[in-house]
Amino acid sequence: MGVLSFIPFLLSQGFFRRQSKPVQAFGPHSFKSLGSSFYVEVPVRRVPGARLVLFNRRLAESLDLPVPKGGREIESALLEWFAWFKHESRAGEGDTPAEDIETFFATRYQDSDSRCAGSALGDGRALWLGEIVRKTADDRMRYLDVVVKGIGATPLAWLKHPKKSHRDGMVGLTEAVHEYVYSLAAVRNGIDAAQVLAVIELPFQRAAGGEKAALVVRVGNHLRFAHYRYFSNQPERLETLFEYGLKRDMGLPLDYPVGRQDARAYLDRILAHLAEEAAAYYDLHAVHGSPTFGNRTSDGASIDLSTFVYLDAHHAEYRYMPGCSYSLGGRWGQHEQLFVLFSDLMKLLRGSRFKYADTVEDEKRCWEKFRSVMESRLTQSWLKRVGLAESDIAALSADAKRRFFEVVKAIYEARGGKKIKLKKGRTYLAAFEPRRILALTACYYGQFDDVEQLWERLFRVRRNWQTLAFEQARPFIQAYVQAYVQAVRQLVAELDGSGEIVARWRDCAQVTQLSDRREPGPDFFYDSERFLSTQSVLARIRQGESGWEENSRAADEAAGRLVDEGLAFGVAQRE
Repeated sequence: MGVLSFIPFLLSQGFFRRQSKPVQAFGPHSFKSLGSSFYVEVPVRRVPGARLVLFNRRLAESLDLPVPKGGREIESALLEWFAWFKHESRAGEGDTPAEDIETFFATRYQDSDSRCAGSALGDGRALWLGEIVRKTADDRMRYLDVVVKGIGATPLAWLKHPKKSHRDGMVGLTEAVHEYVYSLAAVRNGIDAAQVLAVIELPFQRAAGGEKAALVVRVGNHLRFAHYRYFSNQPERLETLFEYGLKRDMGLPLDYPVGRQDARAYLDRILAHLAEEAAAYYDLHAVHGSPTFGNRTSDGASIDLSTFVYLDAHHAEYRYMPGCSYSLGGRWGQHEQLFVLFSDLMKLLRGSRFKYADTVEDEKRCWEKFRSVMESRLTQSWLKRVGLAESDIAALSADAKRRFFEVVKAIYEARGGKKIKLKKGRTYLAAFEPRRILALTACYYGQFDDVEQLWERLFRVRRNWQTLAFEQARPFIQAYVQAYVQAVRQLVAELDGSGEIVARWRDCAQVTQLSDRREPGPDFFYDSERFLSTQSVLARIRQGESGWEENSRAADEAAGRLVDEGLAFGVAQRE
């Protein structure tokens, strides 16, 4: 009996706490019903001596997972379910007990330009264990994949990659902890992402990184754009997979008969969701270091946050894919890149000649829809940062909102007046910290007529990369500060004219607590921000003196330092 099907038996024997209502644990995965062309089976063996180091108990409770109450019992259950590694029989080894052998599966997808053997042809270091299916409050279905990453190189691994770390099928503890912490922060910041349920430390080293290997247990949608790409030259299989993804992403029963109108609605949904994600990234200075087909779910959400960072401002010259020329302010800025992923997917679907190819809209109309959703979401987010309530935003004219959006966007993208020396040369950084400006606007509204004070208290950046005094800042004041003052005054004039409403905005804004972002290090954030943010959690785990509960509390605190608290906006997790 497999570990997933064994859970109901344990429940019936009273091994776990009983629930007041029937609970469906991890069941067999519906993906396998598509046929063996879509996946490969991989045998695994249990790993003795593994250790649970991080566990998202709130996530487990929200999913009604049948976990025990006590800390040791929880660790035993998690290790029973997830502590597996690829099984390879070796000559001279004794027989492994049958109960310590399982078979899970890796799915086929294409995340590289080549489809030859040894390219990135699917889950190269992750296996799908099972599926959680729940009914939502609006009677729709919610499908969640249970996936373990770092389980060893599968037959679909990128074995021809020049870096050993991409070939060994493993995850180092540093990467695992980073993904855990950043998945917590992403959800709290309103970014939709596959969540990490647990991190398990393995009792052996990863040669590529010189540290302990680890397993990352993720729960969420793991069907990706790259799955559709893999089958784009096989129309019948693409149709099967596309309909499967549509039904799961739209919360429909798997026996639902898909029609052409459903296909169009599905593509519109993906486009809107991508635009919402792009707005959240832009607003938060959040950057995915590898926004590829393989790291975008079929519904447009984020997946694999091991390269995720939060910058302290919109540094336009920040290159978010090491070794590439993609920069935040360039032609392939991150939000443009998210649209490009959608556009490229539409080209593949249109050229595939599969059943729904003619439901794909032209690129220009898609871009207009994407931009409209993104700008609307950003406008709402920025007004909320100032302190406006939903009713205030609804009462504003389209002209006032449009003007405010354009001014704030210009502030986000303004380039600083001097270059900063970094490892790769001298680079212009941002001119402003817009999150701080928005949060403090209501506090300094009474000083809007005193430009010098306004610069010193609201606009001047006191960081290593921009410390312009008032006299040096005149070009920035003329270009940005005066326009911002006029845009905010228009908001006040439309809502009450007296300025009394600003006191309420100030009260609302004071509830928010901005995350204190790190300044760029000499490497321009790539390591300095990513790994320093989780350094204390890693140190605690490596010492080995604290259990998963203490480690998880430390991880919660580390995630909290990356979150803009008190802002009820962003992309909600798709039900």
